[in-house]
Amino acid sequence: MPFNVLLLPLLGGFILVTRWNHTRFRTKRYSGERLIFFAAIAGVFLAILAFLLVRITAWMWPELNFTWQRYVPFEYAGTSLLAFLLGLLLWRPLNRWSPRANAVRSMIEQWNDFLEMLLQEALDKTLMVSISLKNGEVYIGFITSNYDPSYDRKYIRLWPILIGYRNKDTQELAVTTNYANVYAETVSSSAKSSVVDRFQVIVPVGELQTASFFDPKTYDLFNPPGESDFAWRGR
Repeated sequence: MPFNVLLLPLLGGFILVTRWNHTRFRTKRYSGERLIFFAAIAGVFLAILAFLLVRITAWMWPELNFTWQRYVPFEYAGTSLLAFLLGLLLWRPLNRWSPRANAVRSMIEQWNDFLEMLLQEALDKTLMVSISLKNGEVYIGFITSNYDPSYDRKYIRLWPILIGYRNKDTQELAVTTNYANVYAETVSSSAKSSVVDRFQVIVPVGELQTASFFDPKTYDLFNPPGESDFAWRGR
C-alpha cells in the first residue's frame, strides 16, 4: 500500500478521536506528538475496517468494484477514502452509546482530578459546596455548570446562597451576605431558572484555594444562633 494513501485514514482517525466522547476529552490533554500517535492508531483500525468492507463489497458486487477501478485507477484509493469517511461519520452513532456526561466522569476518575470529581458529584447530586478563593472570598452555593476538563480555560458557574470571607489570621469563615431571603422573595415573581441565571457567579478555577461540600445543619452546629455573627436560618 503506498504511503500517501495513509493520509486520509490518519485524518479520519484524528476526526474520530477528537469527536468521539470516549476519547475527545483525553486527546485535548495530549501533547502534539502523543495526539498524532493516538490518531494514527485510530487511523490504522479505520484502514483495516475499510479494507475489509471494500473486500466484502468487491466479492458481493463485482460490477461495482469494476466500475470503481475503471474511473478511479489508483491502488487502495477506495480503502483510503472509505477509512476517512468512517472517521468523519462514525463518531456520531458511537456517541449515542457513550454519553458526554459518562465520558467526562470516566475521564475525571482516570486522571484522579479530585477537584473535578468533587464539583461533578456536587452537580450530579445537587449538593452545596463551599469555595474559597485566593483573595479570601468564600462562595457557598450550588454548582450549575462544571468546567469542561478538556480545555485550558476553566470556569465554573455557581448559584450562591452565602458569600463571605476568611479571616487572614484565624481563617475563620465570616458570612456577610445571605441570598436565601432574596431568592424567597424573587422566586415568587420570577421563574426559578431566571433567578439562577440572574444571580449566578462565574468563578475561574485557577483562583480556587479550597473546595468542599457544605452542609447547613453542620454549619449551624458549629455556629449556633447568638454565638456567631450569622446563622444559616437567616436574620
